[in-house]
Amino acid sequence: KVQITKEVFMNHLKEGYRRHVKEQREQAGHQMDEEEEDNNEVGKRLPNLEQAWAEFSAKLQQGDVKTDENGQLIYEVNAGDGPGISFWDRYKTHLLILLNLALLLCMQYAKKGERAAKMAKLKEAKDKQDKEK
Repeated sequence: KVQITKEVFMNHLKEGYRRHVKEQREQAGHQMDEEEEDNNEVGKRLPNLEQAWAEFSAKLQQGDVKTDENGQLIYEVNAGDGPGISFWDRYKTHLLILLNLALLLCMQYAKKGERAAKMAKLKEAKDKQDKEK
C-alpha cells in the first residue's frame, strides 16, 4: 500500500508543473533567464492544490492510483481547476481563418469592378481590331 503525506504530494505536484513549464518553454525555443520567472509562471498555472489533494487522497484510499514503469506515482489533476484557456487561445486559429476569408471576399468584391472594366476594354480593343480587318 502506498502512503504519502500532503506536503510530499504538494512538493511533487509543484515540481512536476515546474518541469512541464520548462519543457514547454524549451519546445517553444525560449530560454529561461531566471528561476524567479519560472516560479511565477508555475504559480499562475497551478490548479487548486487543496482540491487536488482531496481528489488524490480519495483515489489513494480506493487504491485507484496509477504508477509508471519505474513504480513512481502518476498524479492526475484536472486541468480545469486552473485559470483555464483564454478565449483567444481556444479560438485563435478559427478567428484567423475567418478573418482571412472575409478579406478574400472583400478583395474579390473590390476587384470585381476592375476586372469588368478590363474585360470591357479588351472587348472594345478586339472589336476595333475586327473592324479594321
